[in-house]
Amino acid sequence: SCGATFEKIDDARAITNLSSGKMGLRIADEAYALGANVTIIYGRTEKLPPSGINCIYAPSHSLMSKYVKENAKNNDIFISVAAISDYIPKTISGKLKKGNNRLSLELEQSSDILLETTSEFNNLFCVGFSAESENIIKNAQAKLKNKHLDMIVANFINDSMGQNSAEIYIIDKNEVIHIPKKSKKELASNILQHIYKLENKRGSTHEHIN
Repeated sequence: SCGATFEKIDDARAITNLSSGKMGLRIADEAYALGANVTIIYGRTEKLPPSGINCIYAPSHSLMSKYVKENAKNNDIFISVAAISDYIPKTISGKLKKGNNRLSLELEQSSDILLETTSEFNNLFCVGFSAESENIIKNAQAKLKNKHLDMIVANFINDSMGQNSAEIYIIDKNEVIHIPKKSKKELASNILQHIYKLENKRGSTHEHIN
């Protein structure tokens, strides 16, 4: 999954986030080039997904949840890169009119799609992403444990979101690997190599494609 979801406030406005979808698209590209059967479920992105890949547009939290779960049972690996809305506004029919100097929005916490997926589909090797502003490794390790992930990729949010390159940490239950700033295409390769390494350790029978 990749890109940003957006949630309607009224018929003219929505709340979203600053994710560009670049990292997820690069991972999909690299996996496809290695011979994987790739399905990409995407929200708002700066570029369209690459051709030749099964693409499903999921602009909202509810659609992202629906399509992730529909596809989870037919795949082996789930790489959750999408920046999915943590809070959803109570939608108003029509258009809010200007009035007072202040406007209050009622937001409800959304469900955790990644946690629901790891809990429901034990067959999946699940990879999460953790964009942080502080305590990057500690916060990512907490998510790795709490969301029952096999692996998580952590980065500093201000240095990565919307950029063409990033510095990341690849974290699993046994190690933390620091990867200095590289292009997201190079990082995608590093991430997929580590997934392959961990899959082999847990007894995967998937054939390696050179």
